[in-house]
Amino acid sequence: LAGHQGINHLSFTGSSEVGREVAAVAGRNLVGVTLELGGKTPTVVFADADMEQAVTTAIQAICSNQGQICVSASRLVIQDSIREKFIEKFVSRVERLKVGNPVEEDTHMGSLVDNVQFERVLGYIEKGKKEGTLLTGGGPLRDPSEGPGYYMMPTVFDDVSAGSSIAQDEIFGPVMSVLPFTDEEEAIAIANRTRYGLAAWLFTSDLRKAHRFARDVEAGIVAVNRMGGFYPLTPYAGQKVSGVGQESGVSGAIESYTRVKNVTISLETTPSPWPESR
Repeated sequence: LAGHQGINHLSFTGSSEVGREVAAVAGRNLVGVTLELGGKTPTVVFADADMEQAVTTAIQAICSNQGQICVSASRLVIQDSIREKFIEKFVSRVERLKVGNPVEEDTHMGSLVDNVQFERVLGYIEKGKKEGTLLTGGGPLRDPSEGPGYYMMPTVFDDVSAGSSIAQDEIFGPVMSVLPFTDEEEAIAIANRTRYGLAAWLFTSDLRKAHRFARDVEAGIVAVNRMGGFYPLTPYAGQKVSGVGQESGVSGAIESYTRVKNVTISLETTPSPWPESR
C-alpha cells in the first residue's frame, strides 16, 4: 500500500521501526505521510502532587490494555522525598490487580496479543532483573501451554538507570521502571532522555511548574494531573521518533489530507512592456 502509485497521502499508526519503512517506501513516489509511532511516556510525580490520584493514574497508564498502547506510561519518575511512600502504595495496589480472562468479573488485565509479544516482554523482564531491582511481578501468570492466552503479571522495577534498556525501549507490555529525581530540572532531563517524544503525564499542585514542564518536555501530548485526553478538536504531533505530521484538530484531520493550490486571475488588461504580436 505504501508503495502504490495511486496513493496520495498515507496515515500509519504503529512502531517507530515500521514507520521508518513505511515512510521510506512512500517516499519513492513522493507521497506525504502522517505517522503516529512509538512512545516511552513518563509519569512524573512531584512531592506536592495528590498522591492517591497519581498512584491510580500511574497504574491505569501502564496496565490499560496490558501496556500495549503507544502512550503507555512505562517510566515512573518520582521525586525523592515521596519515593518510598509512593512505591509502597503503587506496588500494593498493583499486586491486587486481577489478571486473566477479561470476560470474567472484576478482571483488570487480559492477555498480551500473541506469543511473539509474550516472548518479547519476557525478554525485557529478564533484562530488567539485571538492570534494576524487581519489586513485583517478573513473569507470566502461567505457562501458555496450560491454556489459551498470554497472561503477564504487571511488573515493577526500582533502582533503574535512565539509560538502561528497560527505561529506553518501548516494551509494549505491563513493565514499569521507577526513576527518582531531586528537582524540577532533573525531572525534565529524565523525561526527555529518550529517543521518543509522544506523551508525558505530570502530577503537581503548582500551576507554574506545570506550565514550565509542558513547555520544556519533548512530547506532543502533555497532561497534568491525569492521563492525556484525545479530543477531535485538539491536534497533537509526536516528536523525535514518535511521529511525523499531526493527528486530530483542523490541522491534523483536515489540512493533512488536503492540498493548497495557488490560483491567480487577472480581471483587467494591463499594458505590456513586450512587443505586440503581429
